[in-house]
Amino acid sequence: MEKITTSSVILSDLKIGLWQLDSYAKKYLPQDSVRILFDQDPSADLESFLNSRVNKKHLYSFQKHLDELRLFQNSFQISAQLDETYGRKWYLFKGAIAPENNTPIVYCHLDEVRNDTRLREKMDNRKADISKNEFYLQEMMKLTKTGGWYVDLVENTIEWDDMVKEIHGVSKDFIPDLESGINFYHPEHVPVITQLFNRCAVDGEPFNRELKLVDLTGKTIWVQSIGFPVRDNDRNIIAVRGVFRDINDRKKRELALEWSNAKIQSQHTRFTDFAYIISHNLRSHVSNLELSTSLFNQQDLNVEQGELFNIIKTSSQGLDKTLRHLNEVIAIQSKTEYYKEEIKFEEVLSAVQGALMEDIKKYKVEITYDFSEVPTLYYERYYMYNILENLLSNAIKYRHKGKSPRIDVRTYLEDDKVLLLFSDNGLGIDLEMHKDRMFRMYSSLHGNSDSEGVGLFMVKNQVEALGGTISVASEVNVGTTFTIQF
Repeated sequence: MEKITTSSVILSDLKIGLWQLDSYAKKYLPQDSVRILFDQDPSADLESFLNSRVNKKHLYSFQKHLDELRLFQNSFQISAQLDETYGRKWYLFKGAIAPENNTPIVYCHLDEVRNDTRLREKMDNRKADISKNEFYLQEMMKLTKTGGWYVDLVENTIEWDDMVKEIHGVSKDFIPDLESGINFYHPEHVPVITQLFNRCAVDGEPFNRELKLVDLTGKTIWVQSIGFPVRDNDRNIIAVRGVFRDINDRKKRELALEWSNAKIQSQHTRFTDFAYIISHNLRSHVSNLELSTSLFNQQDLNVEQGELFNIIKTSSQGLDKTLRHLNEVIAIQSKTEYYKEEIKFEEVLSAVQGALMEDIKKYKVEITYDFSEVPTLYYERYYMYNILENLLSNAIKYRHKGKSPRIDVRTYLEDDKVLLLFSDNGLGIDLEMHKDRMFRMYSSLHGNSDSEGVGLFMVKNQVEALGGTISVASEVNVGTTFTIQF
């Protein structure tokens, strides 16, 4: 014999029955008190219990409230007569969310107000409160354009509430049938809803799908249709019930956004392919040109021919450099997967210093850093190296001739974001004049002969490719500070 808990005996003595939602099975399962109080089959869930005990006129309202409790966590309170051994008695059913585990529960107890005629007046007052709550519920349903429906498979009838009828564009006295209900769906979705409904009605498979509907005026709208099976005591499916919601405005925005994203992605792909084809095709010609100039014997040329040859040679070298830059940009823009690892800022900076050590010693550059607040970061190692290398080489290149070059690098946290500050005391930048050109390709702000105008452009692209931002603050003859937010 299965053990009955003390709490279950107490609850049954108090005429209290309790059901709790099994989120996996999506059913309200009875606790032991229900079995004792109503002599109920332990395998029968709340829906089966209601089908066997509750007056049919209360059934639709019950099932609608149970759906809203499970889907939207809307609590409810409703009275109903239950069939018992010695006649019918009124019970008060309440649906709520258990605070300890956030699980929907339903409990009932004898409705003394309804069972005792001496308390009719109090019951009428209670009815007024329920009516007010019902009003608020109906208003909420209107605001969210949500309604309920019920298909009785035994009686072969359909019930729509007023909101479902409004969504379909029919009058309140419209009486639907199964065929007309299905045919309201858009032709491309009629087979879908037919299959979903049949699986629910035959196999007990719930559904939740966004579909297109054509209302009575011929307007196509998007709706969310949710359906669940209703079973009797013997686990036979006797009905399908559900929730119906107008989601047309939201769905149109989603589709518009998807279309925009797809168009942007298509344009980006075409641009990348175009740039790749150009760079690849030109690359072979430039390589041939460079090879030809390297093998050409200049001794046989006169002065004018020699000058022309040098122009051709310089142009081919410049074109080769431009194509290399273009390939680097394409690699950044077309990359979708990144290998991130935990990197130490100090290690990467040390490697960059090693690569630029000749210039650091030559110009006696003083470099200080402080990574104590944020010593590490999950990032693409190559990108971090390239960012620090470009910033450091630029700081050396655009040093102030009248000062000892000083560079300071540090990291810190701000609003849970990692920031890197890179400061120098170099020439500085007139931001009023050059702010819009700072990060453009081939934009040289100081006119140095060895400046390619590519470094900051590459830094910005790499930072933004991984979702970061870069900003600059600068003053002429004072210095520049770059702030990178990762």
